[in-house]
Amino acid sequence: MSNITILTCDEAGVSPSQSALDTLAASIEGSLAFPGSADYEEARTVWNAMIDRKPALVVRCKTAGDVQKAVQFA
Repeated sequence: MSNITILTCDEAGVSPSQSALDTLAASIEGSLAFPGSADYEEARTVWNAMIDRKPALVVRCKTAGDVQKAVQFA
C-alpha cells in the first residue's frame, strides 16, 4: 500500500497557481502528478475500479512532513 494524498478541486474548478505548485514540489521529498503527466493515471487509480476520480493534483508523500505540507497546501 502506498502513501498517497489526493487533493481535488472544488466544483467551481479552482486550481492552484504554478508558483504555489513549484513551492510545494520544492518543499517535499515525494512527487507531484498532474493531469497529463506520465505518472498521473497510475497515481490516481485506486483499488476499487468503480471509482474513477480525476483530481487536479496527486501528492505522492514519502514522509510525515510531506503529508503535513500537502494538507497545509490543500
